[in-house]
Amino acid sequence: MIPDFTYGLSFLAPKDLARPTRDRVDQLSNEVASGLLSDPARPLNSDFSEVSRLTHILATYAPHYESLQRGQQWGAGLQAGLSRASDALTLIGEEMAVGLPASDTAAFTSVLATAKGSAQDIVTAMNTSVAGKGLFANGANGNAINDFEALFAEVGGLAASAGDFEAYAAAVDRFFDPGGGYDLRHAATLPPENVSFSVGDGDRVAFDIDNRDAGMTDALKQALLVAGLAQAGFDINHSTGRAILSDLQPRQLASETAVAAAQGRVGALEQRISDRSDIMEASRLAAEQRLNELLTSDPFEASVRLQEEMSRLETVYAITARRAQLRLTDYLR
Repeated sequence: MIPDFTYGLSFLAPKDLARPTRDRVDQLSNEVASGLLSDPARPLNSDFSEVSRLTHILATYAPHYESLQRGQQWGAGLQAGLSRASDALTLIGEEMAVGLPASDTAAFTSVLATAKGSAQDIVTAMNTSVAGKGLFANGANGNAINDFEALFAEVGGLAASAGDFEAYAAAVDRFFDPGGGYDLRHAATLPPENVSFSVGDGDRVAFDIDNRDAGMTDALKQALLVAGLAQAGFDINHSTGRAILSDLQPRQLASETAVAAAQGRVGALEQRISDRSDIMEASRLAAEQRLNELLTSDPFEASVRLQEEMSRLETVYAITARRAQLRLTDYLR
């Protein structure tokens, strides 16, 4: 025998017909308030692949962009050092054009003092670091050039032992050749890998410039070559000064060209980093905009739908009240 619950139905709570509508009202109210879709699966048709791709772009943006910023900072530091070397060479060129052929001892002495100061400026620039990492030391801790005074004294010794300027200049060239005194005793031993920075997509940019690069070493050699004349063991007078100047000027031009070439190499890498940075920033903005389009609710559409649900809710309440034959006094109890 099947039990009959007909008489018990009057004791059961009435079915809440307004519950689904109230849930939709709450949902749409949240969308209007937050501007975000409460159910993104609906407009995306449950396909979150595009959202995943865009989220990945935004998640990987920060570390790559930070790397690019460090690369830009590193390039700017290298350019500052090269500019300092270029300025030092310009000053030497101006001074020696006047002081070397002059019969005035003071003018000649001024040239040598300027050259030594310029050489020291170049070494200081080469020993500059960023966040504790040597700019011209492949990112190693410590200086790129070990001891300027020892370096200057050794070049001075070459001048003292030379019979004339040609022999002295040849000795300085050998000293700065790979495997020479500068390479073995004064240029610090560096990590084999050049400093590099990630630019995204598995690609990296490496700054191939260090304490043995032709740009800085040619500038340093030229400054020391002139400064070392203070220790010269050969006679320098008005006549020989002119000859020395004519030998130094082509070297001066070659040194300036080497520095400019290094500046060009660094500048090309800086431009590559800057271009990549602009591309990444544009990609980030596009991803944010697209993600916003996918996950953000249309305020007009949400408001219209909310108004429709509110009207539907009012209708449900009116129907419920009519079917239950509720009076005003029932509401006021």
